Amino acid sequence: METRVDYLDSTKSGIVIRDPKAYSIIKKISKKEGPYFLSPIKNFTSLVSPKDFFTNKEVLTSSWEGYQSRKSNTVYIKYYLNKNIHQRDYGWISLQDVPKNQASIPLRKIFIPAAAGSGNDSQVLGRPFLGEPNSVCSQTYLGKLCKMLDSSQWPLET
Repeated sequence: METRVDYLDSTKSGIVIRDPKAYSIIKKISKKEGPYFLSPIKNFTSLVSPKDFFTNKEVLTSSWEGYQSRKSNTVYIKYYLNKNIHQRDYGWISLQDVPKNQASIPLRKIFIPAAAGSGNDSQVLGRPFLGEPNSVCSQTYLGKLCKMLDSSQWPLET
């Protein structure tokens, strides 16, 4: 009988890899690329913003309800919501509702639902979608800021 010994964070990356298939893939990539997961240029962290990019953990959280259902002169920033909680895709907020990273509001963004799948399948992240200028998201989404993105070249739905 083969004895299997697993160590938490055996790659010293700060990440616990629970799936043996994923660990096997990471080992193969590491043999070829070296410790790519430690380089912010080569790993996923360079592709997305932190989970709480716009929120201060009080405002714009996944369950925050301070948004309006209609756009107006004072609430004109599109706020992408967790539709499982709010039964809607987005609401509208004011600039004062955004506690962090207000300079990124005018940029195009790519929003990625931070979780997907059932836990028993291979899907980890949800389907990305294009966030137009003048939009923000709840902590439900990861995001990527796009300073120069021509939407006519973007294949995903808006």
